[in-house]
Amino acid sequence: PVIGATRPVYARRSDGALFPAEISVSHVRVEDQNYYTAVIRDVTEKVEAEQALVRLAMTDPVTGMPNRAALKEHLLGELGARREVPVFGIDLDHFRWVNDSYGHEVGDAALREIGAALRAALEPDDFIAHPGGDEFIVAPADCGRAGLEDRIDRAVKALNCGLAVEGYEI
Repeated sequence: PVIGATRPVYARRSDGALFPAEISVSHVRVEDQNYYTAVIRDVTEKVEAEQALVRLAMTDPVTGMPNRAALKEHLLGELGARREVPVFGIDLDHFRWVNDSYGHEVGDAALREIGAALRAALEPDDFIAHPGGDEFIVAPADCGRAGLEDRIDRAVKALNCGLAVEGYEI
């Protein structure tokens, strides 16, 4: 029988480097003697694959920004830590026209530029997500009403200047 559940831990290689490992210990009783065997397995590849899957599940493939699932997780975490969480949304009017006129590659490049403009205009700790389509959601880091209004003004100013994307003025 295996004693306890297999769980990830960190082990140390002979060169001193740590690596994620799973350790299983088995007990065998022969006559009146107890024997234990331990198996240590390097699970670095498994852990890296799991982390890659989480990144994929939480990232918008077009912009590389947090997606709807990441936004939900962030907001639930914030609501658990405090009572009020400021949030505002940005909906890009007539964005479908960009995709229809210039194609989805230009539209996707425009979304990446818009995400970068928002990131540059807002605070480093502000959470900015692209849940999909032509929407962006911002959850500013801890700020009061004045801070929220300032973030909204900065976001609007950043997006009202127009974009040059792949040779097109948008």
